[in-house]
Amino acid sequence: MFGGYEDSLAFQIFRVISSLLELLDASVNFYIYFFCNREVRGRVTELARGLKEQLWPSKRRRREMEREERGEEDSSARELREMFPSVFHTEK
Repeated sequence: MFGGYEDSLAFQIFRVISSLLELLDASVNFYIYFFCNREVRGRVTELARGLKEQLWPSKRRRREMEREERGEEDSSARELREMFPSVFHTEK
């Protein structure tokens, strides 16, 4: 724009190095918190397990999802409906 420092090679190198240092700082902070704080470890583990279950659902969960897609009702849900019709507002 003004023909100043933004066009110089030295500034471009400085900007890349400072961005890398900022990324390194965030990474180091994450690992320090992860290894030193039990709550952070628990939350990260919980997040990873949830992500794993979303990406690769268990066989049981896959069957449940297939039943939901076909509109079928789970047998345990059907039994509960039959046992407690007043709760589910169904006639027996």
